Amino acid sequence: MRKFIILLFVLFSFTHVKATHIMGGEITWECISDPLSPDYGKYIFTMKLYRDCDGTTLSTFAQTIFVHNHPSINTISVDWVSSTDISPDCDVTNSGNAALDCVSNPVGAVEEYIYQSQPISLPGSPPIGATPTTNGWHFTWDSCCRNGAISNLTLSSTTNPSEGFTLRASMYAYLDAMGLPTPAEPCFDNSPLFNESPKTIICTGYPFSYTHNASDLEMDSLRYNWDEPLDDLIGAYNPPLNPVSIPWLPPYSANSPLPGNPTLNQVTGEISYFSANTAGNFVTVVRVDAYKCGQLVAQIYREIQAVLIACPPMGGGLSNNPPTVTQPFGPPTPYYTSVPAGSFISFNVSATDGDIYSNGSLQDVTLEITGGQLASDYVTTTACANPPCATFTNGAGLTPPFSGPGIVNGVFEWQTACSHVATAAGCGATSNTYTFAIKAYDDYCPANAITIATVTVEVTTAASLPPPDLQCVFLDGNGNVTLDWNHNSTATNSTVYHIYASDNVGGPYNLIADVNYPLDDYVIPASSVPSGANYYYLTNESTCADESFPSDTITPIEFQITNTNVSCWDDSDGYISIEVLSNMLSPFSYYIDGVLNPNPAPYDTVFAGLNPGTYNITVSDNGSCEITQPIIITAPGFPLQVLVSDTMNTCFGQNLGVATATGAGGTPPYSYEWFDQSFVSFSTNDSVSSLSSGSYYIEIEDANGCDTFTTVQVISPQAPLTGSPQLFGVACRGDSTGYIVGDAGGSYAPYKYFWLDNTGDTIRSTGYITSRDTLSGLSVGSYDLHVYDAQDCFISYSLSIGEPATHLSIDSLVTVQDIACYGDSIGKARMFVSGGMPNYTYLWDNGETTLIASQLTSGYHNVSVTDAWGCMREDSVYINENAEIQSDITVVQTVSCYGGNDGIASISSTGGIPAYTYFWSNGHTGFNMPDTAYNLIFGSYYVTTRDVLGCEVIDSVDISQPDPLTMEASQLAWISCYGANDGLAYAYAQGGTAPYTFTWMPNGQQGDTINTLTPGVHTVTVIDARGCVATDTVTINEPPQLFVNIDDNQTILAYCIGVNTASLTAIASGGTPGYSYLWDDNLVAPQTTLTASNLLAGVYTITVTDSRGCVATDTRDIDTLTNTMAASANSLVQYNGGYYVSCFGANDGQAIVNAWG
Repeated sequence: MRKFIILLFVLFSFTHVKATHIMGGEITWECISDPLSPDYGKYIFTMKLYRDCDGTTLSTFAQTIFVHNHPSINTISVDWVSSTDISPDCDVTNSGNAALDCVSNPVGAVEEYIYQSQPISLPGSPPIGATPTTNGWHFTWDSCCRNGAISNLTLSSTTNPSEGFTLRASMYAYLDAMGLPTPAEPCFDNSPLFNESPKTIICTGYPFSYTHNASDLEMDSLRYNWDEPLDDLIGAYNPPLNPVSIPWLPPYSANSPLPGNPTLNQVTGEISYFSANTAGNFVTVVRVDAYKCGQLVAQIYREIQAVLIACPPMGGGLSNNPPTVTQPFGPPTPYYTSVPAGSFISFNVSATDGDIYSNGSLQDVTLEITGGQLASDYVTTTACANPPCATFTNGAGLTPPFSGPGIVNGVFEWQTACSHVATAAGCGATSNTYTFAIKAYDDYCPANAITIATVTVEVTTAASLPPPDLQCVFLDGNGNVTLDWNHNSTATNSTVYHIYASDNVGGPYNLIADVNYPLDDYVIPASSVPSGANYYYLTNESTCADESFPSDTITPIEFQITNTNVSCWDDSDGYISIEVLSNMLSPFSYYIDGVLNPNPAPYDTVFAGLNPGTYNITVSDNGSCEITQPIIITAPGFPLQVLVSDTMNTCFGQNLGVATATGAGGTPPYSYEWFDQSFVSFSTNDSVSSLSSGSYYIEIEDANGCDTFTTVQVISPQAPLTGSPQLFGVACRGDSTGYIVGDAGGSYAPYKYFWLDNTGDTIRSTGYITSRDTLSGLSVGSYDLHVYDAQDCFISYSLSIGEPATHLSIDSLVTVQDIACYGDSIGKARMFVSGGMPNYTYLWDNGETTLIASQLTSGYHNVSVTDAWGCMREDSVYINENAEIQSDITVVQTVSCYGGNDGIASISSTGGIPAYTYFWSNGHTGFNMPDTAYNLIFGSYYVTTRDVLGCEVIDSVDISQPDPLTMEASQLAWISCYGANDGLAYAYAQGGTAPYTFTWMPNGQQGDTINTLTPGVHTVTVIDARGCVATDTVTINEPPQLFVNIDDNQTILAYCIGVNTASLTAIASGGTPGYSYLWDDNLVAPQTTLTASNLLAGVYTITVTDSRGCVATDTRDIDTLTNTMAASANSLVQYNGGYYVSCFGANDGQAIVNAWG
């Protein structure tokens, strides 16, 4: 079942996966450590995939990371977040070469896909096992298939290889001080993260360096190693058995996957080689191990397919060389330095490139930097997980990446601190190493030439801190002592300042206070100052450094300040004086708001002519001590003012004005004096009366002699007060609808209105208003109106209200015409009116204004008649109508198959006056009820229903149809061996009406997944629940037939019966490499190589098995000479000059030897 689930996952996530050209990826995780987060203690998993843009795009659906060895979590779903073209940016115009990108030039372009999970808990802790499979939790994602153009792996095919991918990461247990595993819920550790994007496009023929630049948030120790690429996973996770490691193609290996003899620095992760001249696609796998207190807690694998291409040369055939980057530190370790915590690190980086384009322009050089300790915005020293953060700019505020023609400069700065000396989980580690990757690259197309300088900084504990910079000691008038100092650059949150005091410069000194960073001043209350203490110094220490040497010893400065306030508002006669009480010989300087008093002593202690305000008075010993105190110079709280009405009003023709003045502000008490418009004084009181119209002046003086004056105007209106009442009689006889409108004017607006009845009682009154006032609801009778203006000037009127002689009446209201068709508005009605005050006006509720209404709808209708005086009467009349025609239209049958015409609909009606006639929008006319329409296609139809009176209604109905039935068939696996029938394919249908029936031809198999297919083209037919049909074809591939042949040309026969000197050599071809060999020469230990040696004469069979388990055999009979060899020697009997030895001791005898067998 597990195998089937994985196949379905691959099918639905990556359709036609053999064309995706996946180039690699990585899996990492993040721990949510913010206690305020609702997801505190959970993990977020991130998976990145890299693809060759020459293949199809990857899926944007959610992917599944499989979890192995966890008791309850089997999978983690990761959602697609983004996809980004990470191909090199370059100068197309100057280089004359096309840039790689996923849209217009995809061959060689690379795209990054990012997937991320929702927060997830991992209960328990990773197991501790004896094998790699049982030890820890393992997270994998796999897919088929790899790019057939890979140059350093042995693959089954160069076009459609069956080997796939498995990305993996591992989380291991961490044992606490008691030796117990730390629970993974809540989480406590982040995996290492890669700060540098993968470098995939590389030009051949140049030196190359690159670093993945991993970092760990908890500052775990990281080590880099090469590792093996894995095939896709089917079944239980048990590497390297499942998935298997893909074999390397010599001379490449896991530790040397690139041409040019690459090296991997295990500490910094930098990969480099001097030069590589071989173009191709090269798989690399880098493993990052994270150690917490010496315990392996995580392993992250990043697989990258590097593409080495023969980049075109520059103009004139010149090579494009990578930029040169200056070394940040001196020899012997130009890219490594070790500093104590608190040190400030600063160095300049210059990247230069002398390559010139054919048009004479320099290449643009770009600088970038990555690193886990780097500020996220490159400039804010708090914008990282462990501040202070390192910063990197071009020296003028520009942040990376920044570029320049031929040369570009950068400035690196980092203030280290105790927080950069890691103490991981209480295990006593007191140092840490930080890496920063500085990358310089040109803009040459199609691939930039790159230089990466990996800078390593190790932060160690400091022996001691430098002494604090004690600036001032000040003794105030209350006996309190204030100390002020500057922080050293090495100060951190763990820094503590110790304050010592003594009554003798030579001591002894006593500790009187401890002050924690970031405070840089401290007040010792008088009660805590030791008796006679007159000498003070500071020391400091921190958690990563011992106590420093003492600061300078300083005696307190004591002085007092007196001040005189400003006399009058807006004057500047304030005064401040300083008196130094310290018994010190040093000369002092005196400042006000930072400005030195330029007068000679002793006049430099006085500041005169001051405005009201707060002044910072500074006393300086002309050394490092400056003491500043704020002094407030006040003035009267408000300017001296006369509070009096600036205008007085009298009624038309009167001289009764009164004015009263009141002093305010300044300094009481006050004196007053009044003047007329000729400036003649006529009163020294605060109030005056009997004033006629004109201008008057009041002057006031306060106790400090400050004075002011203002003007008072006495005004009389130019017009008398009037009321202008208007009368409106009772509209309907006997009603109370009369009203009177008062319209005041003249004198002083606004006005008050008082209304009285004929007995003198007040009916109503108003406040002051500027508009008219109306008294309504009046019956026949007499009324009085009194009007007052704003100055209480008064006028009155007596008024009478009348009414009509007879009552207004609607004598009758009759229906003239009812409504035939429901919803029409042709009803008619008429009314008859008498009395009131003609002329009459009419208003029906439908807006008609005639005596007879002719456009009435059904139901009750109201009508009103109004006479000339506004008297109104109302009545209503009822208009009848026939019932509404209501039709019920239903779908009897929808269209069965997409594009068909077998839809059916039916309609029936009530209401109106039967019988009914039906008019369908497709041209059909029916007279029956119900009426049915046949042969309908997909779409909307309208039906008009008409009764015998000709009344009509329109209804509509929608005839639906299923989506088009489509089907796609895909090959999942080749036939294992030539001539077998175990091909695996899958058919997927959508649209139409489920369920579906699948039939595979020519053999008639049933089902959506078939694993008994023969090679060749198969046609799949799907039929849905309503008989609709769709087809597709799929080609099932098979490997070539496996052959083995014992090569007679290489066969060596035994030279003698009973001698095992024979050998046979087999040559295998076809099938799926690689091959395994088995000879039947020995039942206990048969030979398993191409050549079987040391054979006796006899019959031998070679059995060859390919990587898919397919088998082929060949047999040979090797022989020896058929007879036993024998020989005889015969001497020549006679000698007449030549058979026997001629003379004693001679050697001229002859014999004949015959051999046979």
